[in-house]
Order: sequence, then structure tokens, then C-alpha cells
Amino acid sequence: MLRRQELCGELQSRSLRISRLLQILLQHAADAKNVKQSYIKVVNQKKKQLKERADALESKKMENEELTLENWLLRERITKLEGMVRKQQVVASWSWLASAYANPTTTATTTKTTISGADAIKAEEGVGRSAATSVT
Repeated sequence: MLRRQELCGELQSRSLRISRLLQILLQHAADAKNVKQSYIKVVNQKKKQLKERADALESKKMENEELTLENWLLRERITKLEGMVRKQQVVASWSWLASAYANPTTTATTTKTTISGADAIKAEEGVGRSAATSVT
């Protein structure tokens, strides 16, 4: 009977130890589940941040492309306007030169120099077109 009591006590002790181990195991499982949920939450946050960043970069890229296109269009417009200005300058030069031929006492003042119609005629005859167009 003593042996039976010893075995019962040992069985009870083992049962208690198994019960504690099961509690610890369940606690670890719960902790692991919490860690997993926390990890999933962090991963989802990172995904959301990366998606927002990708969207922002895509938006910036599109804005940059629009600005590049706008820049290109403005450059084209400036080039056309510069061409028109050059044509107007040439027309004005030829018109002034024509009036200088008509009236050699005419003078023209630029920011750099004053030139008389007679000098312009000489320059035009001596050097050619480039001198005449640079007088205006």
C-alpha cells in the first residue's frame, strides 16, 4: 500500500509538472501568436508606407514628365520667338540701310556706337551683309 501511495504521489507530481509545462507551452503559443500578429501588423504598415512612397514617386515622376514636356514646349516657343526677333532685326536693318541709301546723312544710335548712313553704306559695300545687319 505504501508503494501505491508513492506511485500515486509520483503520478500526481508528474501530472502537476505536465500541467505546468502545458501552461508554459500555452503561454509560449499565445506569445508566439501575439508576436506573429505584431509582425504581420508591422509588415502591413511597411507595405502601406512603401505603397504610399511608390505612389508619391509615381506622382512626382508624372509631374516631372509634365514639366519636361512644358519645358520643351516653352523652349520651342522661345526658339520660334527668337527666330521672329532675328527676322525683325534683319528687316529693321535692311529698312534702315535702305533709308540710309536714300538719305546718307541719317544716323543711328545703338547702345554701343553711333553710325551714320554713309558709314553704313561703306560698311555694307565693303564687308557685305554681315556688317549691315550688325549696325542696328
